Parts: sequence; structure tokens; C-alpha cells
Amino acid sequence: MARRTSSEDNGDRVREILASSHELELLQERYVGGVLRTVSKKSDRFVIKRYVHAGGARPRRCPWVAENAALKRLRGLHAPEPIGFVEQRSDSGMTATLVRRYVAGEAVAEPDDGLAREMASLMAALHGRGVTTEDAHRHNFLRSAEGGLVFLDFGKARVFRTGSPLLYAGVAFELHRFFRAALGRDAGLWQIFIDEYQRCSSFGLLGRAAVSWLLRLETWRYRVVKGG
Repeated sequence: MARRTSSEDNGDRVREILASSHELELLQERYVGGVLRTVSKKSDRFVIKRYVHAGGARPRRCPWVAENAALKRLRGLHAPEPIGFVEQRSDSGMTATLVRRYVAGEAVAEPDDGLAREMASLMAALHGRGVTTEDAHRHNFLRSAEGGLVFLDFGKARVFRTGSPLLYAGVAFELHRFFRAALGRDAGLWQIFIDEYQRCSSFGLLGRAAVSWLLRLETWRYRVVKGG
């Protein structure tokens, strides 16, 4: 029989939303590493992410906790508004449910000069709050109905103390991944992006210098390890 645990955030509101009469519209379903992951929409107001684990042990890394923490840190920026999460455990397994606000909009096109600058400004703002997305692919950016650029998926995110050297290292790693995954290694777009990123960064002179040095180090490391 399922039993409630203390691992939750704003649990009463989450349970109220889940219990409402509006039907769920399934957007995505996948089974990865023994975990069934579903993403659903409810009444064009909420996104519900559910993680069903076989076996009762709580995993070491919980994406619903990471995403909720990141979204709380990013309130007021171009990211979804968090509601909270709940966990339920039983002898047969564990289910975790995250609820956040739904963001209406459209997928972004292939990056051009203008979009590269917008992406740079947004990434600089996220990093300025001490959050790295760990998943900065183009498909995670959305053009909202209001016209702004929004980053959607923080299930892999990490939250750092602002000013931490670990944050600067995480940012350098993320920026190099962005160059490969979102910009397709386009050197021209990368130069536009990184110039705008540095202009918008709130890290200060020493912080920006640290990120630049660590980014060069990550570029060298990647070439040595991956050969590219």
C-alpha cells in the first residue's frame, strides 16, 4: 500500500492540481534505465512530469528535485514557474511527480545571428543565478506566445552557490557543449554568441576571466579526449 513521505515541496498544491477534474494530455513517454518517464499537459495551465521507478529505493539523483530547485532559483527569468513536487513510495516502487506552469509557444528555428544573441543573453541570465542547465540543446528553447525566448527543461540542471569556482567550471563545460549541440560548431555563430554572452554576463571581471580560461581548457580537453 502506498504511503506518503516527507520528500515534497508545496505538496498540498501539487496534490490539488493532480486531483482536479481536467484530463491529462500525454506529450511524451519514454522508458530509460528502469524508469518510466511521462510528460503531460493539464488544461493548458500545468505541465506534469511523472517518474515511476521499479523497486522502492530512492535514486541518488532525482531530476524532479533538480528541476524544482533550479526553477525556484530562476523565478522572474525566462523559465517556467515552478509549483512543486511530491513523492510516493511503496514496496513495489516509487513514483515522483513534478508540476510546473505550462508555457505556450513555438519551437525555435535554426540559429541565426539574432537568435544566437538572444540565446547568449538568456544563458548568461541563467548562469548569473547560479544555474547550469546541463542540457542546452536547441530543442529546449521556446519562443513564447509573448515573443520572448524561454528555456524549458531543467531536469538535468545543477544549482551552485553564486561566485563558486564550481559554477564557473560548470558554465565553461556547458558553453562548450552549447557550441557543439546548439550551434552545430558554427564558428561564426559561436563568436557572435560568446561576445554577447560576455557582454551580458553578471560575473564581474574576474568571473568572466575565469570562465574564459576554463572554456579554453575545456576546448583543449575535448580535443584531446574526443579528437574533435
